[in-house]
Amino acid sequence: MDVELERLIDGLLTDIACPNCGNEFVIRANRLSKEDDNLYTTPHSCPGCEAEYEITVENDGQFVSYEANRFDEDEDHPSMFSSARKESLHRQTHPIRELVEGFAELNAALDILQENRERIHDACDIFRDEGLDDQGAEFDRRVNTDVHNYLASAYTFNQILQTIEPNIPTDGPVEEAKEEFEDEERVIMGLRVYAQHNLSLPFGYAQFIDENTARREMTLSVDLEEVNVIESDIDTYGPDGYREGADHHYEKVEGDTINIERRINLHYEAAKELVDAIGEHAEAEHGNELEDYRESVTYDTER
Repeated sequence: MDVELERLIDGLLTDIACPNCGNEFVIRANRLSKEDDNLYTTPHSCPGCEAEYEITVENDGQFVSYEANRFDEDEDHPSMFSSARKESLHRQTHPIRELVEGFAELNAALDILQENRERIHDACDIFRDEGLDDQGAEFDRRVNTDVHNYLASAYTFNQILQTIEPNIPTDGPVEEAKEEFEDEERVIMGLRVYAQHNLSLPFGYAQFIDENTARREMTLSVDLEEVNVIESDIDTYGPDGYREGADHHYEKVEGDTINIERRINLHYEAAKELVDAIGEHAEAEHGNELEDYRESVTYDTER
C-alpha cells in the first residue's frame, strides 16, 4: 500500500462509531493486512463494549470503501458500509487543505471589508460634493450603519485570522505585515468595542488636511474624549472600561480627533497587505503542494 492510498483510507475510516455502544473506532490504514491487490482487512475489538469486528477495505478504481462486520452478526447487528470517491478523499485529506480553505475564508472576509469601506467612501463623497445641509437624519443613520458594519466586519476578519493562524505561514514577510496590521487594527477594534456597548458612535463631520494633496477635506470624525471611556464597563474594566485599556487602542492617535475615514482606509490597506503576504509566502513555500491540491479535480484514480 503506497502513502497516498494510506492517506485516503485514513480519511475514509474517520468518524466511524460502534453501532452497539457508540464508541469511536480508531483504525489506521497501516493496521490493515493485504488480502489481494485491492482488498485489505483487519480485526477490531470495540474498546467500549468489546464487540468483535472484521474491517474490510476495498480499493476499486474511482472509489475506496469499507465494510465492518461483527463476528457474531445477526439481524440486530447489521454490517456497516461506506464508500467515497478518491477525488473527494484526496481533497479532504490533503495536507495543504486547511491552509487553502483558511486562506479562502480570509479572502472572503477581506472582500466584505472592501464592500463596507466603499459604502463609507460613497457616503463621504456625497457630503463632500453636496454638503451636509440637505442630508438630514436619515443620512446620519445610514452613515452610522455603514461605519458599524465596517467595524463588525473588521472583528470577523480578526476572528477568522486567529482561527486559521495555525494553518498559515507566519514567518518572513508575513510576520512584518501582521505587525503592521496589528498596529492599525487597534483603533478600529477600540471603536468597535465602544460601538458594541453604546450601540453607535458619537461621530460628526470635521475638516482634516489630506496627506496626499495637503488640502483641507471634510470627512467623518469622532472626538477622542467621547470614546476614551466606556462608562458601562468601568465596573468590569477600570479605569476606562476597556479590557486592555483605552491607551492600547488610542495611544497613537494624533490630536484630539479620530479621522474615521482615514483609519478605516489604513486598516483595510493593512489587512490587504497581510492577506497578499500570506498568499505570496504560501506559494513560495508550498507551491508544489498547492498545485497538487488545485489539480485534485482531475485526480488520477489509478493511484
